[in-house]
Amino acid sequence: MVQSVPENLKQLAELIDAGKLKPVIAEILPLKEIVKAHQLSEGGHTRG
Repeated sequence: MVQSVPENLKQLAELIDAGKLKPVIAEILPLKEIVKAHQLSEGGHTRG
C-alpha cells in the first residue's frame, strides 16, 4: 500500500512544477456520476 510521506510529496510536486512529471487523467466525470467514478477508482487499473 502507498503511504503519504511529506518529503516524497514535495519531490513529486517539484517534478510536476518543473514539467518533468505529467499526471495523466484518464477520465473526468461530473459529480452526478460519483458512483461510476468510485467503481473506476476501485478497479485497481492504471493507465500509462
